[in-house]
Amino acid sequence: MLGTAANDDDDLKKLDDVPLLTPENDGDFQMLQSSRERSVLNIRIKSFQDFDVKVPSNSNVSQLKDLVRQTLGPQSQDRYLRLICKGRLLHPETSPLSEFKVHNNDVVHAVLAAPGVGGPTERVTS
Repeated sequence: MLGTAANDDDDLKKLDDVPLLTPENDGDFQMLQSSRERSVLNIRIKSFQDFDVKVPSNSNVSQLKDLVRQTLGPQSQDRYLRLICKGRLLHPETSPLSEFKVHNNDVVHAVLAAPGVGGPTERVTS
């Protein structure tokens, strides 16, 4: 039995509420899914100048250091930068932030060494 025009309209309205995947928008759907998986972390940096930075949650220590250096400006160039979160030194630089359990809205302390002072891989001789 064929439905009436009113029933057909109701069925069409129900279909309007359902997102359809077509070859044209399938890529958009996949892009939306992957963007949800890649979240952004807001991290509060405490230093001689306090500020917030936003980094992808899959960032590593080196990427966070680069962003901190850019924000701190020229006084951070050519100086060893230590990042400390929850009492842990964020090292090695190739490690992902997730390894140190850095989460959204965490505080990271940025400590600039005095000019000429090296990092943990350089030994200081006296």
